[in-house]
Amino acid sequence: MSASMPSIALHDLAVEFSYIDSGAPPGEGDYPTFILFHGHTFYRDVWRPMFDLAPAHRARLIAVDRRGYGASTPYTPEEQELISQGPDEARLAFMEREAEALLKFVDAAIARCALPPRVVLVAWSAAVAYAYPLLDALPRLTPASQERVRSSVIGVVFFDPPVSAWGLSGPSLYLPITDENIPPGKTRFDAFNRWFSIYWHHRSTDSHDPTTLCATEEENVMGKWKLEEEIQARQGRSYAPPVEFRRMDGCNHFAAWDDPEKTMMALVELAERK
Repeated sequence: MSASMPSIALHDLAVEFSYIDSGAPPGEGDYPTFILFHGHTFYRDVWRPMFDLAPAHRARLIAVDRRGYGASTPYTPEEQELISQGPDEARLAFMEREAEALLKFVDAAIARCALPPRVVLVAWSAAVAYAYPLLDALPRLTPASQERVRSSVIGVVFFDPPVSAWGLSGPSLYLPITDENIPPGKTRFDAFNRWFSIYWHHRSTDSHDPTTLCATEEENVMGKWKLEEEIQARQGRSYAPPVEFRRMDGCNHFAAWDDPEKTMMALVELAERK
């Protein structure tokens, strides 16, 4: 099935988002829709291998280009300056506006496409940094939009986020995109793309045996246990939503591209449990 590429204009924010849509699965009146947000550098087409699989899984996929990607509204020079060098308070306010725009896109897509109330938002990689303020932006929508989103969105997937997207201070890691020894511009981005998408030949996995990772009673692998610990501490509070962790064996950061079938099955399974 070929994917169309329409757009949604948010006139109050002077922002337009392009997206691709797999369309409603044939003969299905009640189906899950996954609204997909891409991360850094790799835009909406990172999801494209999944689109031909959507009808067989009786699901719909809508992959949006964030601002600065594809045909979506680019950032102005002033906005680019703010993002790179602005004060923290101004950048926080800007991030909140960006997240509000994405949530308004979700609301508009639900209305335009008459989506059944089984919508799942999927934020991959760096897009998770937008997912938090996106959820927080709901009270700033009109009452009608708030009701439409609340009655339609059944879950949010944080798909393989980096530590920085959680707002956690992690270990100091090498990133080609911040390596000042690599010329800026295309050369640095090409180096980042190669590093980001490569498959590494690791040593024997015996060194990763869970029984040898921790010599104390404290579990401190930040990528999983730290998040679980914080979430469990909040589960007793009335406003804390249920959160579950899922591991996709054999997949790397580009599971949607390299193993679209497994990724599609995982998302559909999550939607069916809601």
